[in-house]
Amino acid sequence: MTQIDLQSFGFIIGTIITVVVNLENALEIWYWTKFYHGALWITIIVYFLFHVAAYSTIVSKIFRINYNYVGVAQAVLLSGRFWLILVLNCTILLLPVYCREFYRMRFQPNEIDKARINQKYRHEEKAEFLTDIRQKVHLKKHLARSSYAFAQEKGWGPLITSGRMQIRPNPYSRTSHDLGVSILFYLIQIIFVLFIPIIRFFFS
Repeated sequence: MTQIDLQSFGFIIGTIITVVVNLENALEIWYWTKFYHGALWITIIVYFLFHVAAYSTIVSKIFRINYNYVGVAQAVLLSGRFWLILVLNCTILLLPVYCREFYRMRFQPNEIDKARINQKYRHEEKAEFLTDIRQKVHLKKHLARSSYAFAQEKGWGPLITSGRMQIRPNPYSRTSHDLGVSILFYLIQIIFVLFIPIIRFFFS
């Protein structure tokens, strides 16, 4: 193994650690703000820009100095295998973290998690309650106009009073947090299984 190979390996390891640590912190965040979005993505972008700028061959030619890692970042970033290795390592390293958080939130939530979930569902129930109230108010106005317009025709009175013209609420209108998390969990498992033949193909 040459010196360039060792430097490329070091750059790949440093990149994987930087990306995985930032994405793991992202998994721990409940409320995303524009400041956290900026801090997360700017950290990753600055890391790549620093290596490309500080260890570029152009800087070495301008200042006529030679030091380690010159041109390594440019060569590695232009390789397709590097991006495949980065995606696979991020998936493999973050999948246990996601499974642990999924299990803890589903079966062993602490008091803070219970309070957050309770607050989330209260907001959903409040929105659903207000929607139901608006539908009932609109329905009453509509039924009043309908009963007034067709009161003289035979058959409309029993139809209105029987409640058949009322709008039934959709039982599937409420978005379920657990269902979405379960679907995402199974999708990650499927992606992980599909990546195994790719790993064997490139490293066989």
